[in-house]
Amino acid sequence: MDPVTRYLRAARNGRQEEMISLLQQFAHHGVHVEVCNSAGLNALHLAAKEGHLHVAQLLIDAGIDIHAMTKVLFTISCLSCHCAVRHLLGKVIQFVRQIQIRF
Repeated sequence: MDPVTRYLRAARNGRQEEMISLLQQFAHHGVHVEVCNSAGLNALHLAAKEGHLHVAQLLIDAGIDIHAMTKVLFTISCLSCHCAVRHLLGKVIQFVRQIQIRF
């Protein structure tokens, strides 16, 4: 697998140690941290979408553009909110299931 694909997958999957290693390789070889997938999502978009704050912080520290937009004009903020809403919805569903079990 090529380094760019590994980089984007590491961000999406929250693999912090692999991300540190890849960021070091990118810096050494002059590869830009802003690379995107076919949908225009960069590593920060992917990490934010999945709620991997530790990886997002690594990317921000590495200088990734926090205002970058995807091809459909989603920002990091949009994707982070989506993640938070999805997480909250999961909690609500768990709560409703618990209530149903009690009755």
